[in-house]
Amino acid sequence: MKVKLFILAFYSILQTLFANDVIVKDFDGDNKLDKVYINHTSNTIIYLLSSCDYLEKQSLSFSKLSKDTKLIETKNGFKLENNIDNILYSSYFKFNKEHKNLELVGINRKIKSLNNEFENGESSYKFSTQELVAKWNYISKTTKEMVSMPTLKTKLILNKVHLDAFNDEFLIKFAEKISSIYKTEISKLD
Repeated sequence: MKVKLFILAFYSILQTLFANDVIVKDFDGDNKLDKVYINHTSNTIIYLLSSCDYLEKQSLSFSKLSKDTKLIETKNGFKLENNIDNILYSSYFKFNKEHKNLELVGINRKIKSLNNEFENGESSYKFSTQELVAKWNYISKTTKEMVSMPTLKTKLILNKVHLDAFNDEFLIKFAEKISSIYKTEISKLD
């Protein structure tokens, strides 16, 4: 019992010291602590799950993993926040009991232009519903002013992905699909 308390205290101290880089939590629901952290040397997300005998697993290597990338605990898992260029990606993961792995369950993509010179907006996707919801602003070709588009809700089929097969390449492909939908919608309006 004392060993378990020591381990819990040790991980709590680590989590406080490296709050943006480490999460210690029971992800797989077996009442044992699991761990996920950012390895900035290898540009990967490392995770150890008790249900997998703490075998170290890792994401694919990120080509763009900013130093301000954060891991944030959520109710059912965690969120990875990573800035790629001027886009903030929030990738939500939770444990998949069937595959005994951490699975991407949602993505939020946010582009913000401070001076409204660039198109901006936010889009979110949930794998459970396969629904994309987007609120975008674009610069009208005719008026040259920023225009808010009506909220878009559409189905988008994406293959599910586990953390060990995930990196920024997946996010970039997601952005390309979103961009295509965005351009189609703008062509209807302007």
